[in-house]
Parts: sequence; structure tokens; C-alpha cells
Amino acid sequence: MPFTGSTAQFIADRRHIWSPATTRSYAQSARSRFPTLQDLPLDALTSHVIQEAIGLEAQKTTASTIHNGWALLHQVLDTYLPDAPRWRVRLPKRKPPDLFTPSDEDMQRLVDAMPDTFSEPTRFAALTGLRREEVCALHWDAVDLENRKLYVRRVLVQDENNNWHDLERTKTNKSRRVVDLPSAAIELLQALPCADERVFPLIKTPNSLSRAAVRTRKKVGLSQFRFHDTRRYRVTADLELGIPVKYLQEQVGHTIATQTHHYESVRESARAGYISMRDNKLRGLRKKQPKTQPNVSKT
Repeated sequence: MPFTGSTAQFIADRRHIWSPATTRSYAQSARSRFPTLQDLPLDALTSHVIQEAIGLEAQKTTASTIHNGWALLHQVLDTYLPDAPRWRVRLPKRKPPDLFTPSDEDMQRLVDAMPDTFSEPTRFAALTGLRREEVCALHWDAVDLENRKLYVRRVLVQDENNNWHDLERTKTNKSRRVVDLPSAAIELLQALPCADERVFPLIKTPNSLSRAAVRTRKKVGLSQFRFHDTRRYRVTADLELGIPVKYLQEQVGHTIATQTHHYESVRESARAGYISMRDNKLRGLRKKQPKTQPNVSKT
């Protein structure tokens, strides 16, 4: 069986287990990554042949894309060639991500500059930490204003044929969660019409939120901002307030606490306060005092 057929079979066997988004991601990778391997028989693949394909890919795409392509390739090889020798290949080093956390002022400028259709979903995401696919799939029956709760149970995801599906499932098990609504989020929801089963019915796809974020970023003159940065904004703001990581991890739907810490950053607006707190703390560390000589009386 050629490599391309093995990859297609691997994906097909798991199509009903994976989410549509995962299937789509793997299918895209199978079509576009490592073209020199596509027509080779699976048993003709060696570490040397694969390394050559990785080297060619490194000339035209990013290290992260190659790592993602290798993740699929490695699974296919382990599945259909379980007795093959250990694959010895080197992948290009990933560059550290250039992450951005908007300040309070940045977030307000962005929301103010957006059209009404996008400003409220964006502000809601910043207040609650919901992912874009969770915002788009939020239904009114998942909102409990009386008890200040929001139940994350659904996502709007795209399949490999670019069709969108409103599914009663979440990205991970931990993503299925109960979010405590802050007062500002409650006021936002109370001001919205309830004519549709969805809270934000004018947002047709998560991609439209992402495009609106990029357009508005350019409009207000920010060098960086993606819609997903609303989650970094929420995490960082809460950690600055001293909210425990464990609670915040549950609120934003991270599987492990290290994911939550990955979203944390030191905003310039908080830096001066940290420096002042540190100065006050370290001021108590006194200069070494000279030893006093004991008085010895002569007899």
C-alpha cells in the first residue's frame, strides 16, 4: 500500500472518533505535507528517506507545520509498520511563539472600534474566557442568569469539506465546564435579544470573529491581536488579581494547569505595581551590621 493510501485509511478509521476539526486538520496535513513520500510504498520508507522529505519541507514551511505533519506521519508508521526500527529523524527547531496579551486599554479600544455585530461577542469572550467556537455555539438554554452560570456544552466546528457543524461536544473533556459569570457578562447578556436559540446568531462562523479581530487590530494601530488573545487577556487579568490557578484552569477549560500558565504574561500596566511591591518587600533586608567587640574588663 502506498504511503498516501495508508494515511487516508488511518484517518478514515478514526473519523467517527475524532472531532470534525481534528479530522480536517489531519486531512489537510495528509494532502500537503511531505509530497515526495506520497507515492512511495509504505515499506520503502526509511529514516533517511523521511529525513530528506523533512529537509525539503523545511525550505518552504514553518517548523511548527513540519512538527504537525510529522505527528501524523509517525502515527501512521507506528500503526502499519509496528515492527520497524526506531525512526531516527531530526525536526527543525520551533521558534518561541510571539505571544500578545492586550492591556485593558487595548481591549477597550478594540471593542469600541468593532462593528456592533462583533463587539459584543468579543467583549463576552474577554469577560468569560470562552473560545471562539464556544462563543459561536452558545445557546440560551446554556445560560443561567439567576445563578450566574454558563454551561459550555457545544462547539461550532469545520469539517474536512469546509462545512460547519454545531455539535453537542467540546474540544476536550475539561472543556465541558461551568463558567461563573461576572457581573459585566450578565449585564451584556441581559441587553441582548432572545429571538434566536443562539446567543450570538449574527456570527455565522468562528472565522468571521478572527477576521474581524485582524481588521480591527489594523484599524486601531495594534501590531498584534488575534481573537484567541481574549483568553490570554482573561487569564492574565485574573492571575494579576491573585485568583488561584486551579480555579482559573477550570473556568477556561484547560486540561492541566501548565496550559493556564502558558497564557499568563506580565502586562506593562501591572509591571510598575510589581516593582513597587518588590521594593517594599526587599527594603526589610538590611545591610550587614558590623560586629561589635565585646567589652573585656582588665583585672
